[in-house]
Amino acid sequence: MTIAARSADRLAAAERELGAGERLRTIVTDVSQEGQVERLFASTGPVDHIVCTAVDAVGAYQPIRRLDLTSIQKLVNAKLYGALLIAKHGTARGSITYTSGIAAYRPAAGGSVVAAVNGALGSLAAARSRSSWPRSG
Repeated sequence: MTIAARSADRLAAAERELGAGERLRTIVTDVSQEGQVERLFASTGPVDHIVCTAVDAVGAYQPIRRLDLTSIQKLVNAKLYGALLIAKHGTARGSITYTSGIAAYRPAAGGSVVAAVNGALGSLAAARSRSSWPRSG
């Protein structure tokens, strides 16, 4: 099994918690960076399943008038563009699973941007399941 994340510290903590030993490989990767996603999948080769839970929502839960464009861009880059890059470069023999979150359907106060991005991710997944894009692998 391979897990990837932006934070080496969080990967180390996950490795300790999972206790999978040599069966677990961790790779520091920012899915919003195409080169890093390419390197990730070049190093893993074909995989059976990909699960993407990437998000960077720091500062994204704000009333629209107080939103910072950088926070919005980080959210979109990680959650939506990251999902697209994973679909583009991932080599799954089985499936790709994306997690959008309940915010798409029941937005929290100050959660307009998070709701919009989660909704877009859900739409991407639906479109991918019906599209003519070749399956990875």
